[in-house]
Amino acid sequence: MRFGNIVVDPRTRTVTRQGVPVELTPREYELLVFLIKADGAIISRELVMGEVWHYVPGLTSRTVDQHVARLRHKLEIDAAVPQHILTARKAGYRFVS
Repeated sequence: MRFGNIVVDPRTRTVTRQGVPVELTPREYELLVFLIKADGAIISRELVMGEVWHYVPGLTSRTVDQHVARLRHKLEIDAAVPQHILTARKAGYRFVS
C-alpha cells in the first residue's frame, strides 16, 4: 500500500516514510491498515474500537483520538494539517490516499 511518501508492507508489517522505517506500535499499525482498507469511507470511533481494540474494558473514544494523533505525527508532513488521516467532524475518521 502506498500513499504520498509512505509505503505500508502488510507482508512484513513495516511502514516507511521516504524510505526510512517508521516505528509504529502494533495497535497503531492495525489502526492505519484498518483506515486504509476502508477506502475513503468515514469510520466511526465506535467501529474502530470494535475492530481494532475489540472493545477492551476502559477504552474510550479519546484513546482512538490519541492513536490517530500519534499516527499523524509519525506519518503526515504536517500533523496539524493532515492530508491522509482526516477527521470527519462528529462522525469519526477517514483515510485519503
